[in-house]
Amino acid sequence: LGLVGSEMCIRDRKADKTVTVKSAANSAAASADALADYANGLGFDDKVDTETASKKIQSFVDDYNDMIGALSESENQSVLQKGVIMVNTAKVYSSALKRAGVTVGGDNKLSFDKDKLTDIKAYEFKSTFGRGGFASKVTQKAEQIKRLQGSSGGLFSYSNAVTPSYTYNIGAMFSTYA
Repeated sequence: LGLVGSEMCIRDRKADKTVTVKSAANSAAASADALADYANGLGFDDKVDTETASKKIQSFVDDYNDMIGALSESENQSVLQKGVIMVNTAKVYSSALKRAGVTVGGDNKLSFDKDKLTDIKAYEFKSTFGRGGFASKVTQKAEQIKRLQGSSGGLFSYSNAVTPSYTYNIGAMFSTYA
């Protein structure tokens, strides 16, 4: 009975980790989408509403950081790869993010100083956070993380529950290079 109880406890912890990672990825995707929608709505010569932009950026930064923290709980290699890609993307965008008051720390988390947002031009904001920008890329990776977190993370999985079945996860194979 002790072995069954410990197996159930391990399974419960794994389920909790899965929920934590998926929830954090869901929140990051939602706030990244909201930020991208705002950026996409700006015209070339528009003035960035710093109050609205600050709220959206702060929400995005908080949710991004929560997701980065939650990824440390994952044991899924494909999920961890997506996290590494996302962190590396933040580093690539670091100078553009800095113009918007967002810096990438040594711990790979973001910080936001709303006072540095005042001089940003609409086209800079749009290119940084809008379609094809950093927020869109975070949404894409967060959605991939949500899909992958519940899976085994490998190319093949095997289950012998009732009848043996084999599953080939072609997405995991291609996601390695995405």
